[in-house]
Amino acid sequence: MSDFGLRIGIEGERDFKAALREINQSFKVLGSEMQLCVKISQKYY
Repeated sequence: MSDFGLRIGIEGERDFKAALREINQSFKVLGSEMQLCVKISQKYY
C-alpha cells in the first residue's frame, strides 16, 4: 500500500515539474512578445 502512495507522489511531482517548465516557457515567449511590442511602439511614438 505504501508503494502505491509513493508512486502517486512521484508521478504527481513529475507532472508538477512539467507544468512549471511549461509555465516558464510561456513566460519567456510572453517576454519576447512584450519586447517586440515595446520596440514597435517606440518606433511610432
